[in-house]
Amino acid sequence: MLSLSRCRLVAILFLFVVDPSYGQQPHSACQNMLYEDHNQVDYTVRVNSVAGVAKDTQGSEVRGACAGIFTENDKTLMVAQETNVDGHFEIDGLPNGRYRLVVSANPLCAANAVIILKNKARRGKKLIAVMKPRGIDDCSSIQLR
Repeated sequence: MLSLSRCRLVAILFLFVVDPSYGQQPHSACQNMLYEDHNQVDYTVRVNSVAGVAKDTQGSEVRGACAGIFTENDKTLMVAQETNVDGHFEIDGLPNGRYRLVVSANPLCAANAVIILKNKARRGKKLIAVMKPRGIDDCSSIQLR
């Protein structure tokens, strides 16, 4: 028979094993996400939260894309999340600061932009990653709407 403390430990372990989104843990497909800057467009987007949607050029949502936040200086992955069935992503718990948002999904070109996060600011617009096919001159981008 399990003691109460062992039952709690089993329940906590169950949360980590069964639900990879618990505590913003990256989905297995995104935990080794790479910083992609070969088609980098350097512009800055000011946001009050890191939330948005990945869409293709026809406006259809891209599910299963990886949305990752990287440090701007050393390009270290801080947190990554897979877009849901509606192409949406939302990354919480980041302190105010300057980051690089990269959204990638094969076989599409990665979209990225510098974001300046200022939590609790009034601006409530969402990010849209417009994902275009690889190999074309005009590549993917992140827009604010």
